[in-house]
Amino acid sequence: MRFALIQRTKEVQEFTSTAEYPYPYVAYVNNYYLYLQKLDLSALPTSVSHRNIAMQVKFLDNDLDPSQPGMKVIYSGTSVAGEMTDSYLSTVWYHTETPKHFDEIAFKLPIQVTDKHHILITYYHVT
Repeated sequence: MRFALIQRTKEVQEFTSTAEYPYPYVAYVNNYYLYLQKLDLSALPTSVSHRNIAMQVKFLDNDLDPSQPGMKVIYSGTSVAGEMTDSYLSTVWYHTETPKHFDEIAFKLPIQVTDKHHILITYYHVT
């Protein structure tokens, strides 16, 4: 199976003045970009099905409940200009033991990132 290489797009995000910050160039945005490359499932026992894999990414502010919704800091879509969402769901890889990811996940991190903030990546077997 062959995959075509996808060209990544670089964006420039403007520093604009708002009512909160009336002067341009005095505020900043703390963006973080996550690029996952591949997942190797060949070491799993053969009794475990490792086909049809999907990945969910969330940004959490504590470890109390991993099933809680993430913080709304993930850009939805392919641009940093849009609505924010609480999780990202990747494409499903069909019948492969080493799926390659071409996803770009952009986060708008809080200005103050603490030790409790973290990225939670959960893999699902889709049936």
